[in-house]
Amino acid sequence: MNKKHSKTLGPKESQLITALYDANKQVFKLKDVKDIMRVNESAAANLASRLNAKGIITRIKQGLYSIVPFEMGKETTYIPDAYITAREMMNNKDYYISFASALQLHDMTTQPQLTNYVAVREQKPPVKASGYDYRFVKLNKKSFFGIEEFWINKTEKINISNPEKTIIDCLNHPEYCGGISEAAKAIIIKKSSLSIDKLTNCASRLNKGSVCGRLGYLLELYELADEKSLELLRERTGKAYVLLDPIMPGNGKYLNRWRLQLNVDNEELRGIGRA
Repeated sequence: MNKKHSKTLGPKESQLITALYDANKQVFKLKDVKDIMRVNESAAANLASRLNAKGIITRIKQGLYSIVPFEMGKETTYIPDAYITAREMMNNKDYYISFASALQLHDMTTQPQLTNYVAVREQKPPVKASGYDYRFVKLNKKSFFGIEEFWINKTEKINISNPEKTIIDCLNHPEYCGGISEAAKAIIIKKSSLSIDKLTNCASRLNKGSVCGRLGYLLELYELADEKSLELLRERTGKAYVLLDPIMPGNGKYLNRWRLQLNVDNEELRGIGRA
């Protein structure tokens, strides 16, 4: 139900909204209000509260707001783009959109995503804001590569893993993409544009035996890589056996070539390749 407040702007309110639009800040922080208006935190909070009451802005979470687009007329609530919100939550710290969320943005999945996954360098608790769930996955410094800019709209861009790095991240942490089958689907969906060299180089750079084994197994299964690329991955699989899919029960035969326990039905994965 719409609030019964006028959307008429006072001089200071107009000044702030104009400045936010000029700065392409559809989503903004209380600190932005302080900096633009050159006021203390209390005055900034009061100004934001008035704008929220009028339906000019929507409070996403404490200290984070979104402008309600003028074209929405009398509507007083607005749910901003989840990925722009995720970017603003990071306060200029290292991050990138990855796992299932990156699969969706790169059109590498057919599954709707209910959680927004963000790779971060510093631990951050999950957040629920404006109906969205945000999961922040801490990765070490050596995992922060293969990142590109992605335009969400004509004025807003975010950091995201490129398609090859997205697959490697999903093979590293299948629990954040829906399992190994979803990583396999991503490979098949994008096989015409994926760079096998980039994939193998990403896996080698990450230098994790489990990732090299899973990638090598899938590329071999789908006949997407030459023997040189497969051999490069085999050399980096390590000695210990790992589960093909760590979110599935630990049963199935062992495959020495890739140091994997095949706990996902082989025919299921072959079926993905035939889709």
